[in-house]
Amino acid sequence: MCDSGSIAARDDERTLDVLLVVPADSAPADRLSALVLRACAPCRIHSFRSLSEVLRVAPARWIPDVAVVYEPFPGATDARTMVAAFQRWPLTRWVCAAGPWCESAMRRGTAWPPSVWCPLGRLEQRLVAERSALRLGTPVVPLTAERDEVVLFECPEATGARWVHREAAGEAEPARVGDAAQATGVSFFVAAADPALRELIAMSIRDTGGWVAWCGIDPEEFIAAPAADGARAEPAGRGIWVWDVDPWSGSRARTAFELARRRASGVWMLTGEPDPDSVIGCRFPQFEIVAKLAVAFEIPRRVRALVGEADAV
Repeated sequence: MCDSGSIAARDDERTLDVLLVVPADSAPADRLSALVLRACAPCRIHSFRSLSEVLRVAPARWIPDVAVVYEPFPGATDARTMVAAFQRWPLTRWVCAAGPWCESAMRRGTAWPPSVWCPLGRLEQRLVAERSALRLGTPVVPLTAERDEVVLFECPEATGARWVHREAAGEAEPARVGDAAQATGVSFFVAAADPALRELIAMSIRDTGGWVAWCGIDPEEFIAAPAADGARAEPAGRGIWVWDVDPWSGSRARTAFELARRRASGVWMLTGEPDPDSVIGCRFPQFEIVAKLAVAFEIPRRVRALVGEADAV
């Protein structure tokens, strides 16, 4: 590890040069250094107190492989400084490590784009993905990516899907990688217009032992797609749609009934309505209403119940 503010010459192409920016008064400096060393090993860390200091003293020909900037609160990094760093090192893999205050409610201020922003709890996972992409030469997440694409980049095996970037395909389109048998025997299909909510739901399912087969397909588009479309064929076995149904409409009601009719699957319907039971006018055994404000609690609880059922079989 290099001393703070120093730049060491590269002597081994397998060793990654990692730029670590942590303000002087930030408590997790040592912990972040240890995490980066573990996730990017073998690596050489160059520590600085601010991004503006890096721009001022870094040698002209030096290019870090990965840059980790700790953001203790929204707006800690000036937008102009961030843009200047992006322009100077466009090939560097940038990660903004969001501190607890910044992480709350996914607040990012005005500077860091969603493709770069990463909560501290997922930082090691993100750095491992970046390290693997750099060393294997596989595609990386561009700065223009949204959070749903970042989730699939960080853990493609867990989601069972990959993402084609919008700039390459016109629009992000999830594609199945395989129908590997899962421990629970249940596939989850996450559908929500808000990328942050999709990410929260998918992470809650995976962290509780579930398998997210799809993340991002619109149920109404799925129902309208030809049945013979192999890219949209549901994996075998039980399946549960986790769907943000706001705003509720007659079209969404018909889609929900069609989803439940097609197979022995459930539909967990997320809504922010004050009276969630008012979402559907009639009862159907495969529908479950989940209050959107309780998603972080309700989704893991329901997945744990399904995992318990599978373990009991």
